[in-house]
Amino acid sequence: MTKTEKIFGVDLEWPPTFIKGQSEKKTSLVQICSANNILLLQIGRMHGFPSELKRFFEDKQVLKSGVNIGADGLKLYRDFGIKTNGLVELKDVAESVKSPKLKISHLRSLRALTGIFLDQNMQKGKVRLSNWSRPDLSSTQIKYAALDAYASYKLYVVLNELRDQSKPIAVRHLSQEDLKKSNSSKKKAMDNQEPSGNHAVKCCLTKHLYHLN
Repeated sequence: MTKTEKIFGVDLEWPPTFIKGQSEKKTSLVQICSANNILLLQIGRMHGFPSELKRFFEDKQVLKSGVNIGADGLKLYRDFGIKTNGLVELKDVAESVKSPKLKISHLRSLRALTGIFLDQNMQKGKVRLSNWSRPDLSSTQIKYAALDAYASYKLYVVLNELRDQSKPIAVRHLSQEDLKKSNSSKKKAMDNQEPSGNHAVKCCLTKHLYHLN
């Protein structure tokens, strides 16, 4: 990843809660995909939020694309106090594409958009509900997380070429009102993890993403 790149696919993972009324758990993994690399950061096991990563998320000139990306931005604020800017909602970009295959029901998930525009079937399975706070992620978890970030990046590239070029892409910056609503409507995350230093996995696209290329 270089400082000249201005578009990234972004996603987050955290352990699920299975007990009614239990507080949402803290973000465990941050996934960032660029043109040639994917970075998986076990943020829940780091000693604090890295300053470079904070600058990345707060930079209004760097676009972060994803499905329900605004919710991920609010999640980072609740967990770490990071005000995320430069958010591009892929569902909104998809709506500007003139495609006979596109229906409203298709706009609801990353998997659906990937099936339509990348012609690939993303298998979710049980890994989505696995323990993302574990010290060593399994190969299945790594592949799943990498694919989500890659799909978020690749979809932006494809949709940007297909969309109505007469209309600009909507870029959202989280406002104080957004953050205020987030604080009042959501419980603070439980931090039940034991920090143990910096954890990052850099994925090679050709190794983990061969069936989406």
